[in-house]
Amino acid sequence: MRLVASMLAVVTAISLYIASPLLAAWTLREDIRRGDTAAVERRVDWQRVRASLKTALKSETQTAAMLEAEAKGRTKPSLWQRVKLGLGAGMIERYVDTTFTPTGLITAYAAKTKADVLMGRPDESAEPLTSRILAFLRRIERIEHPALGRFVISVRDQTVAGRLYVGDLQLQNLEWRLVDLAILQAPPPGNDASSLAASVPR
Repeated sequence: MRLVASMLAVVTAISLYIASPLLAAWTLREDIRRGDTAAVERRVDWQRVRASLKTALKSETQTAAMLEAEAKGRTKPSLWQRVKLGLGAGMIERYVDTTFTPTGLITAYAAKTKADVLMGRPDESAEPLTSRILAFLRRIERIEHPALGRFVISVRDQTVAGRLYVGDLQLQNLEWRLVDLAILQAPPPGNDASSLAASVPR
């Protein structure tokens, strides 16, 4: 009997461990929706997330420039393209520093919600809690567990077809925190390159 109880305890502990990062991801999303700045601040390692996004977006612009050069029969970007890349790097820095903050994400989410309503999309905030949870779970594409205390969760965008948000959550001081974020966009038909390509560290 004690063996059965021990096995049940182990299974319960493993189940809670697996479910806890999903709950953390959902809770972060709800904190953003509610506008809870303090909670959003606590659940994200902002310095690491901003650094990963800057690297990803700069890589995307470089990839786009190389594809454009190849389409024109060149082996490397032109001088004008390199100038644009240099200017674009500064714009990416400012965009990420401004948008990817607790206040910036809350503001962006509120603006997206208003835009969705104006375009006739359902108002998610009016949906019952269970419906919102199920909709979130259905958008999860993949869950990876590369190391103890770390999960990588890929979630589809609600409105943009082919776009994935890949979040790297790590257990820090008994709390799951988002430490890395990648935005992946499926290429259009006939194009093998992502328009927004970023890799999550393995």
